[in-house]
Amino acid sequence: ASAVRNKLNSRDELQARLLQSNCFACHDRDKLGGIGRFRRPYFETVANVDIGDEGRLPPALTGIGKKLTVASMKSVLAGKTAIRPHMHIRMPVFPTAATKELPELFAAADSIGSQPTEAAVFGNFKSLATEGRALMDAGCVQCHTFKGETLPGTVGVDLAGVTDRVNPKWFYDFLHNPSLLKERTRMP
Repeated sequence: ASAVRNKLNSRDELQARLLQSNCFACHDRDKLGGIGRFRRPYFETVANVDIGDEGRLPPALTGIGKKLTVASMKSVLAGKTAIRPHMHIRMPVFPTAATKELPELFAAADSIGSQPTEAAVFGNFKSLATEGRALMDAGCVQCHTFKGETLPGTVGVDLAGVTDRVNPKWFYDFLHNPSLLKERTRMP
């Protein structure tokens, strides 16, 4: 009963913090908030790169505690991470006092508990390095930036250091079934 109460408390507190900081003006979480249809045209990409709404609109915050690492969320909230350099509009940097507890609240509200290590999720890195590079060269590089390098056309997020930003289990599950974790994704 206390675990349920703590989970509800973290969800309620998270929602209150998101409301206080007006995060729902741009982001949605559990079908609450978002930019709405009349503000969509303001979210333009540099050079009008076609990345669809998934890469152009502010990301949904539903389940973000399962997806992003706490360290990554802290970096984004502090304005230290430019994950979408292809966008004209930027997320504002809020005072540290207003955001310092958000990453832990997201993690608690989304019930991530302890996450498995990369090795536990992906196995032996040395055996996967060649296969990962082949996958990158054959498919991922067609849409994603890698260490700032990109092909012309569609621009996905930079995959360099993705495991520093994204929890390994979420990333593994996403690679196996993208549409299960991200509705209407362009990710094949």
